[in-house]
Amino acid sequence: MKKYFYILLLIVFSALIFEALPFGVVLHFGEQDGTVIERTFSYFNLTPWGYACLGPLPTAVLTVALSIILIIGCFKKKRSLLLTCAIVSAVAALISVLPFIDKSFTWITGIVTLLLCGTTVCGFIGYKT
Repeated sequence: MKKYFYILLLIVFSALIFEALPFGVVLHFGEQDGTVIERTFSYFNLTPWGYACLGPLPTAVLTVALSIILIIGCFKKKRSLLLTCAIVSAVAALISVLPFIDKSFTWITGIVTLLLCGTTVCGFIGYKT
């Protein structure tokens, strides 16, 4: 059971690294002459939240909460923390696909979603064994 916490912590930290990159979220801005400018931001930046791109910031907050749960789990070694981790990562993975709605989905978003889905699966497997 202890190895699951370390594996999950490695996956979540790699998701946090991808979320911290400055090109995880794309916003499209229009100029007066009709051209469209694309600007990229980190998941932790508040600018996309202000422009109603609601997926990245809650995903980043849930990923940080997930890393805190896993750090606690490395010391406490309780099975119930694996189930909590799986549920939180499933919610974060569902929220992370929200950029599909406003077409601001990038390859970073895809990687973060896959890592969070992997955390969900590994958490449930660790809880069942």
